[in-house]
Amino acid sequence: MTFNIFKAFPPDHETPVAELNVFHDGVVDIPAQICRENEVMTIKIFGREGGVAWEYSLADWVDAVRRAVECLDEA
Repeated sequence: MTFNIFKAFPPDHETPVAELNVFHDGVVDIPAQICRENEVMTIKIFGREGGVAWEYSLADWVDAVRRAVECLDEA
């Protein structure tokens, strides 16, 4: 799996976003989008097509990923 990062200009945003695209099995998924609105960085996580999108503070998300890695490294 390879992540590619693209700057996009979706019509529902006033500022550009960074899309994380994943190419696999001939399909392109966009599982996440990073954006800055009102000086706050957020990450939006998308489910499969037609799924729900979850939005989190980017700082909180990065901290949670760091803590999850530390949890697995503690063994």
